[in-house]
Amino acid sequence: MENLILEVADVGREIGMLQMQCLAQVLKADNIHFGQLSVLGELLAAGQCTQCELAERLKVSRASIGVSLKRLERAGLINRQTDPKDQRRNTVTLTEEGKEAAVRAGQILSELTFKKLRGFSGAEIGQYLKAQKRIRANLAEYLSELSQKEGYR
Repeated sequence: MENLILEVADVGREIGMLQMQCLAQVLKADNIHFGQLSVLGELLAAGQCTQCELAERLKVSRASIGVSLKRLERAGLINRQTDPKDQRRNTVTLTEEGKEAAVRAGQILSELTFKKLRGFSGAEIGQYLKAQKRIRANLAEYLSELSQKEGYR
């Protein structure tokens, strides 16, 4: 059983690396960086939000989101405006070009999923989805346990 679990870990790591490499290649043509996918997707869904809200939603540091936003702003994909009611807050929105890039990024992710599941039957995809949902639940439970322990906050 232990060898099987180690093999699952190895294959999972390899799949993750291959997905990142495929995405990086496809996104390069659209001048989108892999790390910008989640930011673009969140902004497309939210419409607008503050830099702090975006960091919280994506579960990253404010500094990390600041770097991503700076790159996206230079690329003309987002606008940042100071909130007139509170000068300490920056509101972030996608530009028209940013909306197009976010939609295209979503299409790229869907295309990758189709490629990844090529040759699978509907039943196999159903089993895979069921397993992924169990894995997600297990990881969410583990994260909850970790955040209750001292030193993991």
